[in-house]
Amino acid sequence: MKNTALAIPLLLIPIFLFSQSRVDPPRLKRADSFFGVHFDFHAGPDCIEIGKTVDEALIENIVSQVRPDIANAFLYRSTPVVREFLNALIQEMDPGLMTEVKGSHWVDVTLNRLGDSTILNLVNSAGPHDNDKVLVFDEIPALGPIQISIRYPSKPKRVMVQPENKVLDYTYEKGVIQCTLPLLKIHEMVVIE
Repeated sequence: MKNTALAIPLLLIPIFLFSQSRVDPPRLKRADSFFGVHFDFHAGPDCIEIGKTVDEALIENIVSQVRPDIANAFLYRSTPVVREFLNALIQEMDPGLMTEVKGSHWVDVTLNRLGDSTILNLVNSAGPHDNDKVLVFDEIPALGPIQISIRYPSKPKRVMVQPENKVLDYTYEKGVIQCTLPLLKIHEMVVIE
């Protein structure tokens, strides 16, 4: 596995938990802790060896022993840290994702096929969803520009934005479509034909 600056500190924090010479800190309530687990580890700028021994077995051990409550943290915390943590893990595994969307953390993405078309659904999920004191959303702020990369086996005939039925400019190089959606209001579909 490759080492990345983002994944290394987050992945190796639990190593401190398994140390034989540590003293357990006072327990926090689950609701007051990150991922449902409290890590008390502070790497300094001189910690240049962190991450050199990370492998899949270590990650599996961390997940099976620590059992981070990622779903709870994602649903009830207003922080991009969970998303960044999961993204770093996925990048480490380099699974060859079919699509990548950049430009905002508030875009939910699904990729579908319908007949000969590939459809990338982009949903704007910005707003105070995690605030139970907000009963009505007065507005959802538009997002953009959104950069989109999609692996595709051949150069498409066209790339459209629906429901506006507009042609979207794109480039196609080395099996990847690159395009930019200038603005995402609520829900847009990028249709590849």
